[in-house]
Amino acid sequence: MSETPTARLERRSRTSYVWIIPVLCLFMVSAFLYGHYQRRGPEITIHFPNADGIVPAKTQIKYLGVTVGKVTDLEVEAASQTVRVTARLDRQAESLAKGGTIFVMIKPQVSFQGVEGLTTIFSGATLDLRPGEGAPATEFPGYSSSQEFARSEPGLEIVLTTPHNGAVSPGVGVFYRGMRVGEVTAVNMSSTGQNVVVKAKIDYKYDQFVRDNTKFWDSGGVDAKVGLFGAKIRVDSMQSLWNGGIAFATPDQPGKPVNSGATFVLEPRADPAWDHWSPKL
Repeated sequence: MSETPTARLERRSRTSYVWIIPVLCLFMVSAFLYGHYQRRGPEITIHFPNADGIVPAKTQIKYLGVTVGKVTDLEVEAASQTVRVTARLDRQAESLAKGGTIFVMIKPQVSFQGVEGLTTIFSGATLDLRPGEGAPATEFPGYSSSQEFARSEPGLEIVLTTPHNGAVSPGVGVFYRGMRVGEVTAVNMSSTGQNVVVKAKIDYKYDQFVRDNTKFWDSGGVDAKVGLFGAKIRVDSMQSLWNGGIAFATPDQPGKPVNSGATFVLEPRADPAWDHWSPKL
């Protein structure tokens, strides 16, 4: 009697590739985190008078137009009435974090003094890093505008008096031979109400041009004189024509140097003879 044939089943081993997907994901995440960590530079603190326009995780820090960091946090310091801004620099900018470095806020601003920060219209305010030359540091001062930074720089502070204010306002330039060498910092009425008091600051690089016999005048607008043989038009500078400003000149025989606090008369216009003054200072 023949035996009934039976079938034998053989189990073949099959390699599963399902586990490859999570491993690849883990590898990609690890590579991203490693690259992010490698790009991380030092954490720094910047002290600003206000945080108008600064947004954590959005506001960028730039140096020479290149993004080198980002703001990470904000905190009000009630005792000093300032804002503590925490930021993280990229590793490439680590060498810029040193004593003397300052940060200036750049944001869209249109005024009689000109236009600033047009590139930030869509991106929002940015912090412009201006490196110092000291030892490595993590605490830095911040300025809410370029004008505020300019006023913090050393220079010669003078007072000008005039019975009537023409086109002079805080922030307009002070010019010497058509070059901007300072700016007006304040315009107020005198305590007696008889004069307008204008305070200005001359950049320390140019303060030797101001002497005790220097003449100052309102250079805003156009000074036109019409005579029998035509018209004479005087414009001290295109910038002062558009924005207003103050100009000054020193005689060929210059007087003594002055200190901060020196007072001068602000003339309404320049005497033609002042154009020919050319002292060696």
